[in-house]
Amino acid sequence: MHPVTGGLSQGKSPSAIEPVGPLTAGRFAFLVFLGVVSTVMHETVRLPLQLPGHHGLEAMALLVIARLSCTYPLSATITALSSALTATAIGADHGWVSPLLIVLPGLILDLGTFALKRLPMAFLLVALPFIAAFAHATKPLARYSLWQGFGMQFGSFRHGVAWPFMTHFAFGFAGALIAVLMWYWWERTRTKDA
Repeated sequence: MHPVTGGLSQGKSPSAIEPVGPLTAGRFAFLVFLGVVSTVMHETVRLPLQLPGHHGLEAMALLVIARLSCTYPLSATITALSSALTATAIGADHGWVSPLLIVLPGLILDLGTFALKRLPMAFLLVALPFIAAFAHATKPLARYSLWQGFGMQFGSFRHGVAWPFMTHFAFGFAGALIAVLMWYWWERTRTKDA
């Protein structure tokens, strides 16, 4: 079994920071911290992209780091819950549905990773950005369902549902790919030094 999906990590040096491990109090605090950082970045970083889903760059990167750093099956969900609670606490949520839309990608990421846990690690690392991209793209799909089912209005549908889906997918993929490459570099550096 892989470290990402619940297996044991490779041999460790006593002085090294272990990039993958079980859910401990310290790692739980790290997952919560990632969620807080995600919300703070969402509220303070203003990229002049003017495209739906552009915050997927940082949000999905942080969720993927959470997923890769902890063997607990719901680690990305813990980070997403932390982000949703932080957004609600500071008044950054945009209505009652916002916390649900924040948690959804973390849950989808955890479920997708769990479904593919039998893959070799190299294939899982290749698949992870696609899983994360779809997880982030579920946000406009959920909004579209709420729009069609309950008449809730969302500004990102000015050009139809395909455009927000594609941009969410692209930004989610890019953020996840950055996180996977960073984690892979750290893991290679750590094992090379051991």
